[in-house]
This record gives sequence, C-alpha cells and structure tokens, in this order.
Amino acid sequence: MWTVDSKESSGQKREVNTVLSDIIKHIMPDRAFEDAYAQLQSVIRKILTYFHDFSILFSMERFLPFVDMSQKDSVRVEVCLSIMDIFINALTLEDEKRSGLTDQWLHMHGCEPAGRGDKPGEEGEPLP
Repeated sequence: MWTVDSKESSGQKREVNTVLSDIIKHIMPDRAFEDAYAQLQSVIRKILTYFHDFSILFSMERFLPFVDMSQKDSVRVEVCLSIMDIFINALTLEDEKRSGLTDQWLHMHGCEPAGRGDKPGEEGEPLP
C-alpha cells in the first residue's frame, strides 16, 4: 500500500510513476487495456486514495497517459468523475477561486457532463 507523507512525496511519486509506466508498457500492445478496464480503474482509485495533492498527481509523467487508456466512454466518465470527486473534496476556500480548472480539465479529456447544451440556457448549462 502507498501512504503519502509530504516529506517523502517525491520518492513515492517516482515509484508510482514507475509502476504506471510498467503497466502502460505491458498493456498497450494489441490494445490489451480494453480487456482490463476494471483493473485500470482500481489502480486509479488506489492512487487517488493516497495522493490528494493534485500538483503532484498531475506532474507525474505517466498519470495522464494512464488515464487516457480509458477509451470506452462509460469508463472514461467514471474515471474522470472519480478524479473530480477527490479534487472537489480537497478544495479549500482559496482553491475555489480556481474551480474553472475543473471544467477545463473535463473538456480536455472528453468528459463533458451528459445533458449539457452548447448554448447558455440549454439543459444543464447555467445562464450567464
């Protein structure tokens, strides 16, 4: 199990990055990851359980490529929601000023919420 101590986070970050790199290396050939979505989600959940500092999480060289292996829409949405849930729970009042990053991140990774319209005022979209 991983536990993250702020004094040792760079070493743990390196270890997790190495594990993710090895998983990617072994599961990418022949798109084998398509048969292992449950296991990939489990790995992401374990990482999110112990890494709450998103500057560390997103600075891992292999984290986003690992997330990108979730190419099935339903899996991608579930992974994105897991990440966003941890992110939102870790927010402080000061961090709320940066909440616009949430929508940007979701959009970057193709995780648009269902039912969101293209124009302000459409279903799911707040009015200005």
